[in-house]
Amino acid sequence: MIYFGIYVSLTSLSLFSDSPTGILPLIWNIQNYGRYPVSIYNGIIRVVLTWVLPFAFVGFYPAAFFLRRDAFLTMALLTPVVGGILMLFGIWIWNVGVRRYRGAGS
Repeated sequence: MIYFGIYVSLTSLSLFSDSPTGILPLIWNIQNYGRYPVSIYNGIIRVVLTWVLPFAFVGFYPAAFFLRRDAFLTMALLTPVVGGILMLFGIWIWNVGVRRYRGAGS
């Protein structure tokens, strides 16, 4: 649900733009940072990986739950909530973009 929400939201941005280039290759690279413990990053990157592009909820926080890391228990339990919110946001922004889209042709 988290990947769905992030990628549908970012892909939907193309419905609002005439730009031929996308930002998804950049996001694919950022996604790799979510595989490592967020505690090794500085505060700004930690916030980005947790709340802006919450890839840490895909890899790190669920793993911390299964490894019984009590420091991250709350964040691990928030994973389904964050997934649901991101999925609903992705669907919403897609629907807004589709209603606004006027076509690519001349």
